[in-house]
Amino acid sequence: MIVMIFVCILSGCGNSESTNTSDVKENNKSIGELCAENIPNPEDYFKDKNIDIAISNDLCTYEIEGDISKDEFSEYINACKKAGFTRVSVDDSNDEMGMYLYYAYDEGNEYFLNVDYYAYGDEDDTIYIVCKKNTETNNNETEN
Repeated sequence: MIVMIFVCILSGCGNSESTNTSDVKENNKSIGELCAENIPNPEDYFKDKNIDIAISNDLCTYEIEGDISKDEFSEYINACKKAGFTRVSVDDSNDEMGMYLYYAYDEGNEYFLNVDYYAYGDEDDTIYIVCKKNTETNNNETEN
């Protein structure tokens, strides 16, 4: 009997699967944390700007304020595309109003990203970034 208990302990009592601690940590992350990991970090692209970050259970948001150029916005959008947000829902601009929008799903259709850029002229420009879990069942996106 003692030998059987000892063998059972050494063999893991029949459990052939091992638990990877990184898998456990990954499974315990909120949607907001996963979203933040899947988009390019805005702090890398808007270094001298004021950035407010909010990561919740459902989404992550960034509000960036400062003197932001259209080129900086475009650079960030290109990084989002490289990160896999290529299933475009909206890619629109209105130079006259100073408003630029980029809404896209990731290639796996798991996450939805929207990036809004408002160029205010004399006032600080603002970029709003929101990433959340995709809850739409019928997407009319096109790949660019």
